[in-house]
Amino acid sequence: MKQLILFAIGCLLLTHTGQAQNLDELGTAEGAKAYIQLFYKEVGQTSILVVNSSPFVVKELNGNSFMVAKMWITDSNTGQQFIRGIVIDLETTWRQAMTESDYHMFLQTGNKQYLHEKIDSLDPNS
Repeated sequence: MKQLILFAIGCLLLTHTGQAQNLDELGTAEGAKAYIQLFYKEVGQTSILVVNSSPFVVKELNGNSFMVAKMWITDSNTGQQFIRGIVIDLETTWRQAMTESDYHMFLQTGNKQYLHEKIDSLDPNS
């Protein structure tokens, strides 16, 4: 029940774009993919194409709650393909895309230093 409540709160926090994202949408691969594509657009990374995504799930790490998903992306400028993770801090609503290795380390340790939470840096490829 707690996860469902946290997930619903996260969904409310994730409506930065004005597009309604509800529990059913973000809990599916297609809904997560659409949200992540919009995230990249918002941070100016318009060359990034989200090919696939896992659904968002809530993870509690070190007493903090996060929404996480894994994505497969292509950079249309270079043709390079990547696997990335995305983490949303439900307390601060900070969103961070990260390398697959950093994503796995974050999930293993819960170390918020992997999130690079700064107001002035929204680089989704950091």
